[in-house]
Amino acid sequence: MAGRPHRQARRSLPLQQQRNANARTQQATPRRFEPEPEPEPEPEPEPEKQVPARGVPWCVLSKLCRARTMPAPRLCEMHSRMNSSHPLSKLPWLLGACLLACTAAPATPDPAGDTTAPASLIPPELQAGPESTPSAAQAAAAPPAAAVPDHSAEGAPADPAAQALVLPGSDTPVVTIEQRTLNGLTFDVRTAGPKNGELVMLLHGFPESSYEWRHQLPLLAAAGYHVIAPDLRGTSPGARPTAAADYGLLNMLGDVLALADSYGAQRFHLVGHDVGALLAWGTAQFFGGRLKTLTAVSVPHPGAFAAQLADPNSCQSRASAWYQDLIKPGAAARLLAGDPPILLDAWASLGPDAEAEYRRLLGTPEALDAVINLWRANFIDGQPQGALPLPVFVPTLYIWGDTDPYNCGDGERLTRTLSWGSYRFETLRDVGHFVPEEAPEHFYALLFEHLRSQRF
Repeated sequence: MAGRPHRQARRSLPLQQQRNANARTQQATPRRFEPEPEPEPEPEPEPEKQVPARGVPWCVLSKLCRARTMPAPRLCEMHSRMNSSHPLSKLPWLLGACLLACTAAPATPDPAGDTTAPASLIPPELQAGPESTPSAAQAAAAPPAAAVPDHSAEGAPADPAAQALVLPGSDTPVVTIEQRTLNGLTFDVRTAGPKNGELVMLLHGFPESSYEWRHQLPLLAAAGYHVIAPDLRGTSPGARPTAAADYGLLNMLGDVLALADSYGAQRFHLVGHDVGALLAWGTAQFFGGRLKTLTAVSVPHPGAFAAQLADPNSCQSRASAWYQDLIKPGAAARLLAGDPPILLDAWASLGPDAEAEYRRLLGTPEALDAVINLWRANFIDGQPQGALPLPVFVPTLYIWGDTDPYNCGDGERLTRTLSWGSYRFETLRDVGHFVPEEAPEHFYALLFEHLRSQRF
């Protein structure tokens, strides 16, 4: 009991006195000098890696990326999140990206980003027009070409008579024809350019072959692209199944992807004309993550095309009326006989060299009938099958000639609506259906600009 008042007295000391006593004790204790440790050098930040574009490529943000209004990695990260969801769920991310882009600093012009086609890439022999293209006789008179290397796929037989298109004054083949065995079929493929360049695939239309791209192949190769132009299923002599069902849309799209895989290209640029444009649109709809850019020539979005055909007030239903006669039995023999003359007139309008090449490849009823199987498999009662109004997210260029007798142009407005990525529409004045052959220079300039604009 005697110690309790003492403890109580200690607790009753003013709080300030206790603090002063503690301070005097600390001052009496000598301090040891300890040098401050040198700060460790901060590690250099690792460079940010762009998220690889998978699925929907760049969507509506492609213009922002090209303008450099946002740091690319942030856009890529946002883009990768968008790819894993339904298109409608992308809206919040699109709005967020737009808000971020609006608050970013304005872009400074990039002198290295000029997308105009250099005039030096268009050789004089192509500037004079299609008639200046070397004919078969000129190619035969040219100096012997170097041996064409065998680039056929593993297990595919090498082409025993590989051909080469030689430009005048050149000793080296610019464009070679090789064979690729895909999905049990053997395709003839025209190819040019460095093997390590960005892959550009050109899909021809009807009633043509890969010869349609004879003007663009050497020019794109000179620009550093690896260009391939296959003869499609039905056109290649080694890829002509007898059943019409083998020419369905999914089988044709499978050929496109298998061909890109055979060249080791995970993502590539795709260009299509006429039937090739329908295949290019379908690839962009269902396998858009594989494409860097899409260029469609003379044919609108499949959903827009189907809407045109179903509308009795549209000019397209009249322009495509000949499809009904195309799928009837015996149509190939009648077309080759000039009944109606639509096929022979189309070939004759493209020049004597093109007419001779297309007659050589498709001039028999059996060969032409195989190509017509595309319509038998994909058009029923005049309506394209599988033509769904699915949006396309790939950066798209759509080119149309205003005198095209087979496509009246009604589908452009709906095509614009269904193109959710960057979209550009170009009308070529006084140009018909066969744009790559009728206006090769103007078409190449537009195509080259589109390809260059999507380089990141």
